[in-house]
Amino acid sequence: MIAFLNFQESLQNYNLPFSVPNNPISCSSAEYIRIGLVSFISVIVSIFGKSFENIRYTKPITIKTNCNKTKHILRIDMIYILLFPFNFFMNIYLIGMMGSGKTSVGQLLSKYLKSTFYDLDSGIEKRFNLTITEIFNEYGEDRFREAESSLLFETNNLENYVISTGGGIVINDTNRKFLRDHRVYYLNNSVETLYERAAKKRKQRPLMKNLTLNEFNLMYENRVKLYQECANITLNAENKTISEIVEEISNHEKFSF
Repeated sequence: MIAFLNFQESLQNYNLPFSVPNNPISCSSAEYIRIGLVSFISVIVSIFGKSFENIRYTKPITIKTNCNKTKHILRIDMIYILLFPFNFFMNIYLIGMMGSGKTSVGQLLSKYLKSTFYDLDSGIEKRFNLTITEIFNEYGEDRFREAESSLLFETNNLENYVISTGGGIVINDTNRKFLRDHRVYYLNNSVETLYERAAKKRKQRPLMKNLTLNEFNLMYENRVKLYQECANITLNAENKTISEIVEEISNHEKFSF
């Protein structure tokens, strides 16, 4: 563990999302294996030092969607390739306000990383066999939040998933503690952009009912620090395409090849 802690400090220069879990009890078996393996490889990295920095692996990748094909060239530092096996089974969590594009980004990102996509809100709807709006109307927000937390913790049994969360996931302190132990990306946009997108789907978003821009802005201000508290990486998604955001996340992950 000491070797891992030293290695974690040295990896800050590479902006890698490695961290020691705050609550080891919540760790999956893959996380324990990962910590042990990274501790071992830290010895190798400490021997070679920065000799890996100038060695790069180049790989052309084409992302296919229903609309088009986008070609990308990934240039990955050798140290990321060396670390690839230790990150492969970890889940990625996407957080942010409603309208931030978490679902769209998550769907494409899962294809990009050859992982499985899971939308938390869709999981709740399947559990109740109701839409989100119907759940709010019939059971209330408190019951919805209980189900949301339950499903969030159940994702700890999953491996190699991209998980899109609801905008209010960070309201619950227990949820925030869970997220801090995992790999989390916060998709941030301007309040105006978020409100414009969310307002187009008022019927599907019970919290948006009759919500004005000023009220939405207050909700944003109350949540933004909570998002930042949970996230390993905060991404400015303003004026970026889904493909651009996916590539940016992939460049942080450094193993999509």
